[in-house]
Amino acid sequence: MLTEFIKPPNQLKISEDELLVSHQRVLTANNPNAPDNLTRFVRSSGPEGKPINEFRIDASVSHVAVHFTQHANYVSLNSEEAKQQQAFLNSDQKHGLDVNSFNFIERGTQTLSYWHPKKSVGTETEVPKKSLFVGHATQWSIFDEYTQDLHKNQPMKNEDEEDEDTEKGTLESQSMKRAARILERMVLQNCYAEISHDYVFYDHAADQFDANQGSLLPLWRFSPLRSMKLKKSMRCITSIVWNPRYTDMFAASFGSYDFMRQGWGMICLFSLKNPQHPHLMINATSGVLCLDFHPKRPSLLCAGMYDGSVAVYDCVSGKLVAKSSALTGKHTEPVWNIQWRRVAVSRSLSFVSLSSDGQIMEWQLGDELKPQLLCRLPQLGPSVSTTNTTEESFNPVDRSLPASLSCMAFDPRNQQLFLVGSEEGHLFKCSLSYSNNYLSSVRAHLISMYSIAFNPFHPKAVLTCGSDWIVKLFDHTTMQSLLEFDLGSAVNDIAWSPINSTIFACCTSMGKVYVFDLSKDLHSPLCAQQVIEKGQLTKIAFNSSGNIIIVGDDHGWIRSFKLSPNLRIQPNTDSSAGGAKKEYQVPLDFEDAENLEKEPEEGEEGSNSQEELLLKKQIGQMEEVFAFAEKTSAILLKPSKTTTN
Repeated sequence: MLTEFIKPPNQLKISEDELLVSHQRVLTANNPNAPDNLTRFVRSSGPEGKPINEFRIDASVSHVAVHFTQHANYVSLNSEEAKQQQAFLNSDQKHGLDVNSFNFIERGTQTLSYWHPKKSVGTETEVPKKSLFVGHATQWSIFDEYTQDLHKNQPMKNEDEEDEDTEKGTLESQSMKRAARILERMVLQNCYAEISHDYVFYDHAADQFDANQGSLLPLWRFSPLRSMKLKKSMRCITSIVWNPRYTDMFAASFGSYDFMRQGWGMICLFSLKNPQHPHLMINATSGVLCLDFHPKRPSLLCAGMYDGSVAVYDCVSGKLVAKSSALTGKHTEPVWNIQWRRVAVSRSLSFVSLSSDGQIMEWQLGDELKPQLLCRLPQLGPSVSTTNTTEESFNPVDRSLPASLSCMAFDPRNQQLFLVGSEEGHLFKCSLSYSNNYLSSVRAHLISMYSIAFNPFHPKAVLTCGSDWIVKLFDHTTMQSLLEFDLGSAVNDIAWSPINSTIFACCTSMGKVYVFDLSKDLHSPLCAQQVIEKGQLTKIAFNSSGNIIIVGDDHGWIRSFKLSPNLRIQPNTDSSAGGAKKEYQVPLDFEDAENLEKEPEEGEEGSNSQEELLLKKQIGQMEEVFAFAEKTSAILLKPSKTTTN
């Protein structure tokens, strides 16, 4: 059998040598259209946890090309799953419907309820009888009905529940609270044993070598922030005042000087015996800017608010006694100062308030607060008269506007006279007997005044401070400035020492406390101590003993300091040489200020011959300062331009 290969006519003609040559070809599944230069951003952590951010070339490229895709539930005939399904279909088992074992009705013949149309069901009843009732519903009738219903539904108490109520009443009784408070103070005195020891015994040794230097020893810190959280805008200490009867207790108010960040305020009562928690906390609907205790009823505390209202609180129960409103009358702008009248005109209690609206009002405390306008001071222009005459050179347009008042102080020896400071820097001298206008005025500061303080011993000495960095000593009888001290920052508050007529302290917006003794140095302070690094000090106050000062800041903290011996010396009344100088200390016993409303007994305010000698010595020291200031041209200022009405 012959086999013949037929070549197609178009076949390529290749020689035998070319047929013997082998050519190798490798077939791959690479996608010719796939990209080969992909670059990706990689963010990872490198050595030592340092982040690495870089771009890297991605070599892994997918070459799979999908031409057809279909999702199905087919299985292979040779798989185990297919064999099981085929065996199940070929089995002779009959699958019938499940039978209900209770009524023997097949469930397959039953239908669901929502397949049937809804049926309407009705009930035949007798028509109820109608009656007409007419009545009036008032607030007291509704209250009485609810009260009767509450008593009707309240279950009867058994003997066990009555015993529990009795035990609860014992735990919440006043005697139990007093015992717990004394026990708490005993524990806290052990916790603050070092500070209590320093308060009683420690004195700075440097005072023995240099009588013209002093220092402040930090003691306790007070704040409600340990017990509760306050908004940052409401943490500013706006007022500090000591209780006139209990020398260890003081009140502090919390608010804000920023008119864009206002909210609620608070009043806290603190005691030196318990620096951990406030003795009492009172919430207010507006920021509290000023406080004052009644001099003879230490339980009554009056407060001025940012919204222009004033209020009186009972410090024993913490309840509101009375508060002004828009209906009963109030100030239209913030109340910056408030003071009780030391000499009441009538039997009713009264206090005086000052506001930015230019009004000074007196409030009579009764069933409600009754206001009475004492004086409305005008806004004065920058120009004042050059002579002390009754003629004035103020702009009448400016005088028609109310002055923006900022501070006030009553003369402790004549309660009819008081001084008022304004945000324009003017110092007004006013009288309650002449309420139509002020008696005289002087441009005390270039810009806003912050505080005025009468000397408790000398009848003429007055201190003023303001945001122009200056503290000035005035003779308020002539309205002339005798001394001035430039402290380099805004002076927010000043206070005289209660035991020495020539010592005063002030705090600044840079966080410093300055203590001066005019009998030793008329130019520089005996103590200039940095209290806080950040923030500003807002208020300062001496304790009645004269050896403690407390300073408040704008972060909600009140710091107490013990003055070194050179800063708390009382003038010696002993005529013999080498007599010891008298010092005071606040007793730190455990007894509670139980009865705040107790008035001082007769004879407590009397003075003996020793006190009279001490008063003369105090006045004599200040008179020497006045005489030296008038004679020394280096410290004597130019006469202030004064106007008199």
